Amino acid sequence: MVFHVVDQLRHAGAKRIVVVVDHPSSEVAVRLTEEFGTKVISFAVQREALGTGDAARRGLNELKGEKGRVVIVPGDVPLLRSETLKKLQRASKRSVVNVLTTTLADPDGYGRIVRRGNRVAAIVEHRDATPAERDIREVNVGVYDVELAFLRKTLSKLKRDNSQGEFYLTDIVAAGSDHGVGTYCVSDDTECRGANDKGQLADLESLLRHRLITEHQKQGVTFEVPDSVVIEATVRLAPDVVIGPGVQLRGATEIDESSVVEGPSVLIDAVIESDVRIRSFSHLESVSVGAGAEVGPYARLRPGTVLDPSSKV
Repeated sequence: MVFHVVDQLRHAGAKRIVVVVDHPSSEVAVRLTEEFGTKVISFAVQREALGTGDAARRGLNELKGEKGRVVIVPGDVPLLRSETLKKLQRASKRSVVNVLTTTLADPDGYGRIVRRGNRVAAIVEHRDATPAERDIREVNVGVYDVELAFLRKTLSKLKRDNSQGEFYLTDIVAAGSDHGVGTYCVSDDTECRGANDKGQLADLESLLRHRLITEHQKQGVTFEVPDSVVIEATVRLAPDVVIGPGVQLRGATEIDESSVVEGPSVLIDAVIESDVRIRSFSHLESVSVGAGAEVGPYARLRPGTVLDPSSKV
């Protein structure tokens, strides 16, 4: 999920991205570094979970000397689009904080946007909300566009006097209410969905796969049974590629034009050149297949395998 968030931040124009992790050599840190490199991405460490405000404070330590504004995004909103981030940034340049919101029929569990007239006064977490505040349907997505000078000053003053005993990043909104708080309300609430359990995570992954497949279809890729395919955001497919039923495409897999992958095959970190046919029940991991080659059926190519053009296995 974090990969997709970082990818959308890059498409939104982010020149530097700081990811807060619990350990500098965590699997998340390793995977993100492999994909994006150290010029784009760096890491801050939060060893003890003391809340979103503490996480933001640690991330901010990696931006010493930076000026202007910063966008803060939780790592568990994989359906968030770069276009939405750009609209949030344009919400108001005069506001010290711009908050991404959405309206939900069932806002249970979300922080509520509390307004005084048209002015945003605060964000109140669900656990701390009064019955009247819980009736509010406009909720906080957890994404902020913030003036850096204001953020540094405000984070240093955060307190833990809430039901969770944590530093809430949402408290920056109340602190900024007298200086101007802007909002952008996203109409597609699927962009705002997070995951608190395995069921919600599975739902998010299904929605993300559907979005990825739709985007590839628009670029000329054929999926014979789209709902049966597993595909990750890191996969690259050229036009006129055909993907059969039950295929799994994972990692840094790249497939060039006019190639066919019959199902149910599995490709992990595989580089497939043009006009290749991968026949049914094949498994390819960390391999390179030359143009015009034919693989399978029932082939298993192990890491490091390189097939010459027009070869057959």
